[in-house]
Order: sequence, then C-alpha cells, then structure tokens
Amino acid sequence: MYGVALYLVAGILLLQVLFCLSVFVLRPYVNAKTPEGIIQSEREKAGEWMGNLTRFLQSRMHLGLPWKGGGATNATNAPTKSP
Repeated sequence: MYGVALYLVAGILLLQVLFCLSVFVLRPYVNAKTPEGIIQSEREKAGEWMGNLTRFLQSRMHLGLPWKGGGATNATNAPTKSP
C-alpha cells in the first residue's frame, strides 16, 4: 500500500509541474483569443523577420560589397561604338 501511495503522489506532482509549464506555452494563444489575433501575431513576426532581413542587406551594401539587384548602369561599362 505504501508503494502505491508514493507512486500516486509522484504522479500528482508530475502533473502539477506539467500544468504549470503549459501555462507559459499556451499563454500567447490565450492572449490572442481569436484566430484573427493569432494570424495578426504571425504577421507581426513575419514583418519583424522581413525588417531584419532588410537591415542586414542594407548593412551589406554599406560595407561596399557588390549588390546584384539591378539598377543604374555604370558609365565605364558602356559598350563602345565600332566604326
């Protein structure tokens, strides 16, 4: 009987720990409350990712690294007319 009681107490303690951890995992979805709120938070994450990518690319351009994104042509690379 004593062994069964120890297993029950250990099981209950384990469940309590899992429930406490689930609060932190599920909190963002509870705060959103609606599917639209969840989609909005995902859009914000995507916008943050895109902003970080843009800042990274701009920092690479400021370092003098070549940019292969097109744009204005360089006058020194213009073809010459043949006679």
